[in-house]
Order: sequence, then structure tokens, then C-alpha cells
Amino acid sequence: MTLAAALILLAVIIPAGAKAAAATDSGQTLQVQMQVGQVLARVNGQEVSLAVPPVIREGTTLVPLRFVAEALGARVQWDEASRSITVTRGGTTVQMAADQPAARVNGTVYSLVVPPQIVNGTTLVPLRFVGEAMGFAVGFAAETQTISLTWSNRPPVARIEIGRDTVYVGEKFSYADVSLDPDGDALVAREWENTPPWPQPGNYHLTLKVQDAWGAWSEPVSRTVTVLPPQDNQPPVARFRVAKSTVAQGETVDYFDESYDPDGDALVEYRWEGNQRAFFAAGQYPVRLQVRDAAGQWSQPTEKIITVTDEFLMSELEYNLRYPLPGAKINIDGSRVLDFPVERVTWETGGPTLLLSNSPENVSGEGLLYADRAQGPARLYFYHQNTGTSPLYFYVVAANRGKQPVNLEITRQGWAGPSPDPLTVGQRALLRFLDSQGGRGFVLQPGQSAVVNAAHTRAVPSGQVIHGIYDVISNGELEFAFVALPPGRDPLLVWEELQPLAPDNHPRGTFTSTDRWADLEAKNRTRLALGDGDIDPYAQGWDALGNRPAVNRGNYGVGYRLEIYAGRRTAVLTNPRGGAYAGAIADRDDVYLVPRNGFVAAGAQAVINGVLEAGEKTKMFFLIPAGSSTPVNFFFLGEPEA
Repeated sequence: MTLAAALILLAVIIPAGAKAAAATDSGQTLQVQMQVGQVLARVNGQEVSLAVPPVIREGTTLVPLRFVAEALGARVQWDEASRSITVTRGGTTVQMAADQPAARVNGTVYSLVVPPQIVNGTTLVPLRFVGEAMGFAVGFAAETQTISLTWSNRPPVARIEIGRDTVYVGEKFSYADVSLDPDGDALVAREWENTPPWPQPGNYHLTLKVQDAWGAWSEPVSRTVTVLPPQDNQPPVARFRVAKSTVAQGETVDYFDESYDPDGDALVEYRWEGNQRAFFAAGQYPVRLQVRDAAGQWSQPTEKIITVTDEFLMSELEYNLRYPLPGAKINIDGSRVLDFPVERVTWETGGPTLLLSNSPENVSGEGLLYADRAQGPARLYFYHQNTGTSPLYFYVVAANRGKQPVNLEITRQGWAGPSPDPLTVGQRALLRFLDSQGGRGFVLQPGQSAVVNAAHTRAVPSGQVIHGIYDVISNGELEFAFVALPPGRDPLLVWEELQPLAPDNHPRGTFTSTDRWADLEAKNRTRLALGDGDIDPYAQGWDALGNRPAVNRGNYGVGYRLEIYAGRRTAVLTNPRGGAYAGAIADRDDVYLVPRNGFVAAGAQAVINGVLEAGEKTKMFFLIPAGSSTPVNFFFLGEPEA
């Protein structure tokens, strides 16, 4: 009899339904018991006949492979030519070969005291190695020579993604099932409640629970959707007044919002146009306002005209230096800034290892975007656009390839998108990152994997951008993979099978000692250049996926920490030089947008960061925002000396 035939025969000997009974009869706990030298085994109390009994060789217990694997819910493949065995369960793959003292678990090599052996046409494998690799507790009672394997199934987690939480009667409503199973098991059933369409106004609880392959049901999860009457909602009313509608050049204009909603709904969004703090040239300037209520309706715009006279109080620069508002845009002579002497600083480096996934930036279908291993503090950074015709999800998967459990903690996180506006996505993710307080932690058992950005995954429509920044720390080595998948594909089940996507001209790679520190004195009419590859050299690293050196052009994902001292009263300003720019900065206890609204154009515009009084210091922390262009300058303007 050939080995393949013996394996088929052994599968027939195992009673049909034994695996299913293991789950349903014991309430998600699986127990397998065998005895050395005995051909009868038990799966949750049900007797099963073995072709070959378990044996002990050199102190190691060997058990029939296919029985153990199938009793544990694993899939077995045998290759006759190489006499190799592959066992797969959830996100764990074990590879062994007959009479070979080495094995692989998810690609990591382990030594075996006793290799797999073939006895009477049946493959016997080391029990403890295979069982523990698959996540089972393995026990052995020496007095009775009884072997036990115990596993408790973790239930799946139901998740619903909705486009919005307020709709009108008869309006199309989009929702999706984005449930996951922590063990990597397949989801085999779904039960929905209160699905649309909803014919009457009210609050509806869209509810879902899911079942895994072992019969375990998740806790139900609900998303509340408010359905509004089709015609009854009245739009809000935009209204504002100004203290003075006629002002001098450089005089502050005070705006007072008096908008309201006739239905009493909350006003959730304001859209101002032209509401400058002051105007710096004579003329008439329209200021407009629109507001949106909680039901999603916009008001009609309202407008007032501000008349600026020939009277001159101060210039735009003087005004912003006297009344600094961090993040405020000002117009400058960009060519003069480049004449300022460049500050040559000494950079200190350190901090997390950066895993940067930005190439290919344009992703048209599923695939592996980047992957590498890291231990300790790491920064997981991705920025991609869906250029395909169907929605895509972008995940960051962490996998434990080692032999010991690894703790993984998210210490800081920022995310944004999907959106068709790359500047806004980069800015909003950075703002959240700088202002965040961390997130949940994981304990990854050997062979286990988890989705780091599970709380922020969204379906990315065609043509839109997604961005994420996650600072994490682990007490052991983990593999991190950035993947793109269509809806319905579970990243924990398929990520190891994905093919790498070809890079484009954007950066990707692994860069150690990511962050940079510098102390400098803010000297009048000097500048500091960042992301230029000269004053601020490009980070050098390694593309683990392409197995080649990597250069981070633009230094995206690099954290900058600047301590700036002023010997006299000095303004600090940001001046992009490479193109449109929209970012954020943490300055001591304040986090603000750069600029406060919209974007700042390269060269002829700057953003005021603040004014330092004589002898004052400030500490700034930021990243160059994704979607924006580099280089970017900081320049300093001191108060004239007496």
C-alpha cells in the first residue's frame, strides 16, 4: 500500500461528523484523548479507531498525523515526491518531512528532537510540537500513558460598516459585513435583523451576528440609523453679523455666528468663505457662510460685504506678528525667503523603526504591499490610492512567528480617509496621530496574527485615498504585512497567500532610528530646510519585499522634534517650497493645523507657527504630511533691535 493510499484509508476510518461533534457537543471546547499503544481514541468522548497507535520514541510521543490534524480541524497535504507534510489551520501553517529533523511554522524553522516517521504506511508526527503550533494545550499523564489535547474556540466578532447614520425614507442605504474571526476560522453563517429598506421614520438598529466553522456565534452588534421623513425636515438658516462692516487696513473684524435650525436640529458643519481676521488692501470683500444640520441638509448661503478703506493701520505681516494665531496663512515674498542663510543643524536620530508602505501608491487590486519584521518600538505607515474599479480594504497585519507570546501595544495612532482629497487625508491623519492617546493592545500567541488597524478599516472606493500612522511597541519580534483586499476577503486567512505588488516611484522600506532631534536658536532672517535631501538628508533603509536598498525621498514617516530658542522676540513660520502643503504640528501643549483651513501654496504663502518672546523656548513635534510635497522651510523673523 502506498502512503497516499494509507492516508485515504485513515480518513475513512475516522467517523464522518467527528469534527463537527467536537464543537457542537462541548460548547466550543475540543478535547482529544489518546493512549500510548492503544488504537482507540476519543474526540469529545466519541470513540474513533486509529490505524496505528501512538508510540514513544526517545522520550517524544508520536501520533498519527491525519487523525490529529483532522480532529483539530486542520487541513493536511502530502507531497509524495518530497515526502513532505503541510498542515494548515486558520492562520498557522506547519511544514515537515518524513525523517527530517527540521520543521517550519509560518516560515520560521524549528528543530525536532524526533522527526516524523512512517509506520505501516501511516505518518506519525511529534504530538507536542504539532499541537502547540496549532494553539492547543498538550498534556501527558505518565501513569496512564494518556495524551490529551484541549482547545477552546474563541467566538467570531461581528462588525458592520455603514456609509452614514442618517437617511431619509426611501433613500438608498449602503452597509457591509466586515466581521472577523480571531482564530482565523471561516465564517459560515450570518443573521441580519432590521435590514433596509425602512418605510417609516424612526431609529432602526441594524443588527448582525455571525457563526464560525465550529458553530460558535458572535455577540450581536448593532448600528443605529436614524430615518427621517422624506419632506418634513426644514433646512437650517445661516446667519452672522460683524461688529463693523467698514474697517481700516489691518483692523480686526469680529464675526458673530447667529445661525439656527427651525426644527431644533444640531448644526454640525460650518462652511465659511472669506472670513479673514483682517484685510490689508482697500476694497470690498464678500464673506459667506453656509451651515449643515444633523439631518444632512445645507442652508442657503448668506453673505455680507466688508468694506476696507484707504486708512492703513498695519501690514499683513505686522498684524500676524502682533496677533499671532498658530496655523494662520499669510502672503509673503517667497523669493526673499530663499535668500535667508540656511541653519546647519546637527541631527540626533533614534526612536521607532519605520515600516513605510507607499509603493505602489496606486493600487488596482488585491496584493501584498509591503512586509518586514520589527521588534520594540515601530511606526507602521501606509498611504495608498485605489485606482481599480471596485472597492478595496487596506489592512496592517501583525503575526507572531516565534515560540513565545508577544505583547503588542498601540502607543499613538492616526488615520484618515477614504477621500478623493489627498491633502486633507494626509493632514487629518497627522492631526489625529499628534493628538492621540494610543489604542488597544494585543497578546499574540505563537503562530497567531491580528489586524492592527481593525478599528479604522473602511472600504476605499475607486479613485479615493486612505492613510494610516500607527506607533506600536512589542516585547518580541513580529512580522508586519500591509495588504490590499476586496470586500469579503478575511486578511487573517489570506494575507500569507497574497502576491507582492510591483513598486512604483514612491518610497517603501524599513528604516531604523526613524525620528530626528535638533536644538537651534531662532536667528533673525534665517531658515531651516526639511525633506530636501541636503540639510535634512533622506533616510536610508532596506526594502525587505524587493530585497534592495531603499531611500525615503521626502522623509515621509520621519518624526521631527525641534527645540527652538529665541534670543529676542522672534516669529516662527512654515513656508512650503515643493508644492501644495497641508499638515499639523504639536507645539508644547497645543496641536494645530498648518494651515488652519485649506492648504498653503508653495513659495508665496507661509503659515505662522507663533511668536517667541525673548529668552523663550518651544518644542515642536510633527511629521511631513502624506499627500503634501517637500521640501518645506521654517524661517525666522526677529523683532528689529532698538
